[in-house]
Order: sequence, then structure tokens, then C-alpha cells
Amino acid sequence: MIEKYEFGLIVIDDMEYRKDVLIIGNKIKNWYRIESHSVAIPDIEKLVKTKPQVIIIGTGANGLMEVPEKTVKFILNRGIELSTNTTDKAVEKFNAFLKEGIKVAAAFHITC
Repeated sequence: MIEKYEFGLIVIDDMEYRKDVLIIGNKIKNWYRIESHSVAIPDIEKLVKTKPQVIIIGTGANGLMEVPEKTVKFILNRGIELSTNTTDKAVEKFNAFLKEGIKVAAAFHITC
């Protein structure tokens, strides 16, 4: 469960993270991308491999990170639902999906 998000900070299960993160099951990993403000297929392959029902991508406080159509199709073609939004709204959706018992994986850009 994500307890808090603000620009440059995300708190997950009482742990503070100040870098972008991937949430895969109960594991949290730093998220590094090939290009800082675009999500390439290799950037989200770890999420896809876990076969969640939904992948959530938080695109930053101002939504400046791009999710190219090629990446969207890569996810959808594997039968996985995709939700992209500014990170504050993506966090809300992530928590809601968890409460509903939906298998969800996420990638959060926590700055711009």
C-alpha cells in the first residue's frame, strides 16, 4: 500500500523512496529508463513478465513522462490492462486496485 506521494517522494509500506520505483508484487525496485521522460518496452518488461491484470504507470507530478504507442500496444497485446495518469492519480488507482484484490504492477515517476 502506498501511504504518501508528493513531488520527489513516495512512501510504500513505511519506507521512503526518493527515486522512481517499480512495484512488482511485494517488491519495490528503483526504476531506471533508457530515456528519462519516455517509457520504452525494456523499461517495463519486468512488470509484464509477472502477468498482472493491470499495469499502472504514474507519469510524474505534471504528467511529463510519455508512454509511446509502441509501449502501450506491447502491454495491451499481452492481455494486460494499462492505466496511465499523473502520479498522484496513479497512486490512488494503485491503492484502489489493491483493495479490490486485483493483481497490479506499477511504475511511478515521482518528479516532473
